[in-house]
Amino acid sequence: AQDDHAVATHHASFNTLVLFSVTTRSAHFVTTVSPEHKGKRLTFNGWWQSSWVPCVDDDLEVVLRCPEKRRTLTHTQLQAITDLVNDRWQDISPDRREVLQELRAQV
Repeated sequence: AQDDHAVATHHASFNTLVLFSVTTRSAHFVTTVSPEHKGKRLTFNGWWQSSWVPCVDDDLEVVLRCPEKRRTLTHTQLQAITDLVNDRWQDISPDRREVLQELRAQV
């Protein structure tokens, strides 16, 4: 589901692999397998991560303005940027904070 509240359902089926993207604006839920279930189920889980942890000294404006860079942000990175911008203890000028908040709101 690419939108905040959009719903897409894929029912489990035998011998099927389902791949999907988890973005900063999507959510997902996977049901559990009942202990009484007769069939078998093999599950692979994984998250793509990045070594970059955003900090105040980074050029966050460029990352948030550029669509290509913005698309590569992980949920964790976007949350870190949000936390930095909203943290009044961070040494961010009021003008820069306002710009960052506006850019973040567009993501």
